[in-house]
Amino acid sequence: MTTGQDNALATPPPDSGPKPNPIQRVIGVIFSPDATMQSIAKRPDWVFPLVLLLITALAAGIIIAPRVDFASACARVDGAEQEMSRSRSTRPCGSPRRSGRCSPTSLPSSV
Repeated sequence: MTTGQDNALATPPPDSGPKPNPIQRVIGVIFSPDATMQSIAKRPDWVFPLVLLLITALAAGIIIAPRVDFASACARVDGAEQEMSRSRSTRPCGSPRRSGRCSPTSLPSSV
């Protein structure tokens, strides 16, 4: 009464083998991406890749931070802010970029 087609739908697909561990998956993405991506599609896992990403980012920050010259970067930012404040205070009110601090009495009148 049942056909072979119904029986095929009822049974789960055969397992292609044991699930590779997370380290094998990371290595497999580089060396055998097709099989690894199929394995990931069947049984996705996100905890190990997230932890690996966080550890890598932390290590990169620890390695790079001592090589960055924060003092000169801060001095450049402070100098740029001072330059901007000086240019705002010396610009006349009738200039194309108004700062909004001009009063109606300081605007030039047309006579």
